Amino acid sequence: MNARIVFFAGIIALASGCGTPKSLVSHKENATLAESEGNFSEAVEAWKSYFSQFPGMNDLDGDVYAQAAQTAYKAGETNQAIEWYDQARFRDFASAEMYSTLAEIYRKQDNLSRELSALEYLNENFEGEVMGVNSRLFLIYDEIDMTEKALSAWDEMNQDAKSTEPNLEKYFELNKQLGNEEVLDSVSLVLLEINP
Repeated sequence: MNARIVFFAGIIALASGCGTPKSLVSHKENATLAESEGNFSEAVEAWKSYFSQFPGMNDLDGDVYAQAAQTAYKAGETNQAIEWYDQARFRDFASAEMYSTLAEIYRKQDNLSRELSALEYLNENFEGEVMGVNSRLFLIYDEIDMTEKALSAWDEMNQDAKSTEPNLEKYFELNKQLGNEEVLDSVSLVLLEINP
């Protein structure tokens, strides 16, 4: 009888030791809790503690890194956000939120080529999920003199974006360069209605 008790006690002890270590769970839970309370800096520190528990960092899924990266972005730690998003991408994770945030980070850093890459990926893989992508692509393509791509982005823009004065002015200039007189006439009439 005592042998059975010792045997079952050993099995229970072994089983409880095989689960996820308590510190790993608590760091992740602390990060999630801090984020839900709006304390993003504290959440980032908890994520760092969580990730430090994994020496090779190969045991985690990309969505975990993406979640942590979004928290870092909210905390204003853009370099950390980029690093964790890179880890997410390395693990073949992608989401509209991730690429939208990356584009926003690169825009704030005035890194046009990386912003463009993020927006193009977003547009190709998550079409229609993020508003304003084609508007921004239109402006970037215009800025880097990729007229055909700018016009393609224009065609994909929603009507509200097409109706703004800055976008109409850019569209007018593009068509002026191409000598599209018919388009110029119609766009100039719309511009006159907006700003007589």
